[in-house]
Amino acid sequence: MYRPLFAIYITLHLLLVSWTSFAVEICWVCVAFAWGIFRLYLDLGGESGYFTASRENWSFGQVVSVIMLTAPLVSFIGAFNDDGET
Repeated sequence: MYRPLFAIYITLHLLLVSWTSFAVEICWVCVAFAWGIFRLYLDLGGESGYFTASRENWSFGQVVSVIMLTAPLVSFIGAFNDDGET
């Protein structure tokens, strides 16, 4: 009786600790970023995966939205490439 309850307790404790960690937040941001890129790809390319002639010319709003989508990724990579200088 003791071991199954202890196993449940340890499992729940590890799930709670990992859920509140910073690594889960980073993973969640990466998943949300990938989902946004996937949706952008589907909206621009459709199911065929290739852009049609009318969709090759991007307007200002499309360029700005892609830049705003990639800006957090650049900051994320920059945080890991920092040499400890502030």
